[in-house]
Amino acid sequence: MFRPLTNLFDKFCGVFEPKIPEEQKPNVLVIGYGWGGRAFCDKIDRRKYRVEIVNMKPFFLNTPKLVQKVATGINTSVRGRIIGPNVSYGNCINIDTVKHEAIFKISSDNFNNNDIDNTNVSYSDFSQKYDYLVLAVGSVPNTFGIPGAETCKFLKTYNDANLLADTLAEDKKQKIDIIGAGPTGCELALALAAQGRTVRLLEAASGILGAFTEQTRSAVIAEMKASGVALELNTMVHAIKENKIETSSGEFERGLTVWTSGIKANPLIRFLTSERFLTTDKHLRVSGYNNIYALGDIVGGRGPPTAQNAQAQGYYLASHFNKNFQSDDEYKYVELGKLIHSPKWIYLDYKGNSYKLPKFFEYLFDKFME
Repeated sequence: MFRPLTNLFDKFCGVFEPKIPEEQKPNVLVIGYGWGGRAFCDKIDRRKYRVEIVNMKPFFLNTPKLVQKVATGINTSVRGRIIGPNVSYGNCINIDTVKHEAIFKISSDNFNNNDIDNTNVSYSDFSQKYDYLVLAVGSVPNTFGIPGAETCKFLKTYNDANLLADTLAEDKKQKIDIIGAGPTGCELALALAAQGRTVRLLEAASGILGAFTEQTRSAVIAEMKASGVALELNTMVHAIKENKIETSSGEFERGLTVWTSGIKANPLIRFLTSERFLTTDKHLRVSGYNNIYALGDIVGGRGPPTAQNAQAQGYYLASHFNKNFQSDDEYKYVELGKLIHSPKWIYLDYKGNSYKLPKFFEYLFDKFME
């Protein structure tokens, strides 16, 4: 209730703060511009810090909208261009924690699909120094070493969505196997079944949507049955061959196969740890380093790997920086709700309750996440 007044008071007080010359500001290097990176960059006080952003692509990717893009084609709400000063594009290939420097490589893969005018781009390595490093590079698919999984289609990046949409457009009658009945797998199965496609959803566990309430799981399963989705539970994939999928429940004739089962931290964290995820203190500072912070899916033990959690971490960390690291408040994830989108409904879990909402609520939820 009092947040707008507080923000106005902060801005008013900021007028009287001494202006720091640009060359004297600590340099904050942000690698990655997903939900966490964008939230941090939106709220960091640039009167105090010089902020450098390096991202693989020249846009913010709205990952929860990737299923919608696959189902409907090009959707402008999936991407938002990164607007602002001190933005570079490239893949981080090394982090030198002694020299406080990150090394990047730029290639044509960073600029396709008419992302930007790349006629004058020099595809070479470059480096960025930092006083503080904020890693927000997200996750990559986890195939758990299953043979043949690399031959599947994925749905993690914008290029993944483009490739899958193009493949589906080539054959409207193609049978589709989706591996993994988490939110992405369930939403994709429902979206493609609504187009009249033959869809099979394979899940190793005994149920779908493990983090959701029983009411939501039951409602989504009921919609799947009504839509003709073949749901195969307790079906662990052992191998994916050219024409078949070998599972604990037997062999299935293979259709177009989409892998949505599991994620792991971006391999970039290998420069900081040998563990599966980065561990942090209560202020999201990476263990063992006094000037490196982490956000989102690469952080273990600080909430689920969701856009909502990454965004909350970004806002929290920016506030911690803005308070000159003097705040003693610990980051704690407070869930605002979980959503599943289907062609007909929006399923919302909120404080242990399940709600089935009409699709016109989708606009309100999208605005809330902006």
